[in-house]
Amino acid sequence: MAIQPSTPIRSNLSGSPTTPETDDVVWNLEEAAAYLHCHAMTIKRDAEKLHIPHKRLGSLWRFSAPAVKGWMNHREQGENQGTPKSDKAA
Repeated sequence: MAIQPSTPIRSNLSGSPTTPETDDVVWNLEEAAAYLHCHAMTIKRDAEKLHIPHKRLGSLWRFSAPAVKGWMNHREQGENQGTPKSDKAA
């Protein structure tokens, strides 16, 4: 008989197991791009302008999954309230 984990285990985009208690998943550039449904070069070009939460470690890009999800939810709420998505001055 197989032992069942007490909490469900899921995988992040890279296949690393995570649990609901440890939602500190960190994505690389390609994983963040896949979540945001865009090309990695688009994120590289627009990360600062769009305030996508990220850290740069030399040439490596890292994204906290909960922070990116929160950023996306905040942008979607702004869209629903008629707030412009970009920070461009009118």
